[in-house]
Amino acid sequence: MRPPRPPLLGLHRYAPLVLFPAACWGAPLVLQHPVTHGFGAGFWSGFATAAALGGLALLVQRRAHRQQQIELAAQRQHELDQVVARRTADLLSANRTLRDLADTDALTGVSNRRHFDRLLREGFERALLTGRRLSVLLIDVDHFKQVNDEQGHLAGDEVLRQLGTLLQRAVRSDTVVARYGGEEFAVITPGGLADAVGLGERLRRAVEDGASIRVSIGVASFEASLDRDEPALLARADRALYAAKTGGRNRVESDPPGAAVRPLERVAASETMR
Repeated sequence: MRPPRPPLLGLHRYAPLVLFPAACWGAPLVLQHPVTHGFGAGFWSGFATAAALGGLALLVQRRAHRQQQIELAAQRQHELDQVVARRTADLLSANRTLRDLADTDALTGVSNRRHFDRLLREGFERALLTGRRLSVLLIDVDHFKQVNDEQGHLAGDEVLRQLGTLLQRAVRSDTVVARYGGEEFAVITPGGLADAVGLGERLRRAVEDGASIRVSIGVASFEASLDRDEPALLARADRALYAAKTGGRNRVESDPPGAAVRPLERVAASETMR
């Protein structure tokens, strides 16, 4: 005669559903009534261990996958940041190039009139506010019309290119050389009248030594009592330039007059030093 079944009939079918979550979450595996139908205690102990290991392996796999996703996202973000940085650098470089082109005279390579006007306005405002020294030099090619008439306008353009290069090489980084218009150039320098006249003489000699042309130079330094705005300062430099032209050309004159170094005085000074 078959013995009667235990009261927990068929519980072994559902035991894995109970034991697996308990093993994964570390809950104690407690059965009110031991399941003995067809399986011993050793089986359930091994099953619980296997379930726990399986759950742990699944958690480890999920964590590794999540970490991989995080690292992949970080790598993609780094690559995106690099692309953005390169494009930003390219954009800044292009903007600088455009700005340089907009501020540069196409023929001579020095600053153009628009750039000169802006820098002079800014320098004049600083001079008014802080009392810093500011001087302007206007430089004009002597007998430039004769160059164009006898050698042609292409030769005249080449003269202007050479002059722009000579002037640019002869000044410091804090001094601006610009093409003022036609055959006339302008210089902005942070110095007083005596320093500006000395600079004008160095530029005149550089042209005399390095080119077949000659230049006349007019110099004016900012004076609060004389210059209400930058056009007034330019007008005084222009008067000095006119004085250099009418005084024989190839010379430096200043406004107020008296600070210029004239060719005859240079010769006398050099002979005195011998």
